[in-house]
Parts: sequence; C-alpha cells; structure tokens
Amino acid sequence: MYRIIFLYIIVLANACISNSSKNCSIDYESIIKEKNKFRPAIKEDNEGILLEDIGIEKTYIGGEYKFDRSKKLRSYRFYVNENNYSYAEYFNNAGGIESVEGNPILISNVDEIHQDSIVYNFYISTLGKEISKFSINFNNSNWITLSGKNDSVFSNVMRFKAPFNTKGVKKIRIMEKLVYSNCEGKEIVVLDSTFLERK
Repeated sequence: MYRIIFLYIIVLANACISNSSKNCSIDYESIIKEKNKFRPAIKEDNEGILLEDIGIEKTYIGGEYKFDRSKKLRSYRFYVNENNYSYAEYFNNAGGIESVEGNPILISNVDEIHQDSIVYNFYISTLGKEISKFSINFNNSNWITLSGKNDSVFSNVMRFKAPFNTKGVKKIRIMEKLVYSNCEGKEIVVLDSTFLERK
C-alpha cells in the first residue's frame, strides 16, 4: 500500500492574469452538453446558475461551475471533498482568466497495486485549455510522454494512466510536466512532484 507523503508544485507561465481583448468566454450551453456528467438538480437564483459534476458516487469530488445571469462562466472549482477544492479559475466579462488557485493536475492517485508494480492515474483539467504534452519521470528515469482520454466521470477532465515497476522499491518520486495553451494562445508549463512510500 502506498501513501502520498509530499507534494511540490511550480507553475511557470508568460502571464497568469489575462489582459487580452480576445473573447474567451465559456457559456452554459457549451458545458451542459455532457448532461450525463452533471447532477440533475441545477441551482439557479438571482445571481446566476450553479452546475455540479455528479462525480464519484457517495463523494463530493468533482467540478463546480458558476455562471452569471447571462449564462457566462465566472468561476470553476474542482472539489476533492465537501468543503475543499484543489483548483479554481475565475473569469472576467470577456472570459479571460482573472485569477487561478492551485494546479490543473487535479488528482493523482494509485489505481492498481500488484506485487511488483502499480498503476497511477492523473486527472487534468481541460477547461479552456489545449493540452500539448503530459510527461512523467519515475525515480529519475527517462521522461515518458503519456496519452490521455476524456474521463468518463468528470466533465472537462482528461485521465492519464501510467504503470510503474516497483520491484524492490519502497520510495517513489514521480515528476510531472504538463504543457498547455490557453484560449489566448499563451503556453503554460506546470511542474509537479509526487512522493509515495510503501507502508
């Protein structure tokens, strides 16, 4: 059995705050098209609309979208439990990023454990992003580029799977490098390190 013992994140970008005049707004209809991934009880009041992923059964893990009265997306949060989120984006009237909290590598976890190997999952936000490359480095080995697919549970999320040979290994360090472009065409690089230890 493995547990995560440390997580270190670096985000490198030309600019995190948007000053572009390009209209990058995301509307309600473009998000709700994957209806099967959202809770049926959509919340609507004088401030706007709240839309939530169904997420994993009996958990609060999943995305939360807040739209204004004109049905333009103003914020997105990815929750890891009922009260805490790991990632958030806040948008201006033109749909540009006003601020970001956290890391678009939303979740990373052990999916399968075998005697001499594990399979590790990485869930990455694709909202307003064009992912160019996602690569990993296992215990200072060669970098490997992974192929991902749209997740079947969460909206606007891609899942990447990576098997690791753990024979004789008790401590694991996984370096992750994500390269993507935002709506304005700016390239952003995210570096992430995950440390695991066999109990």
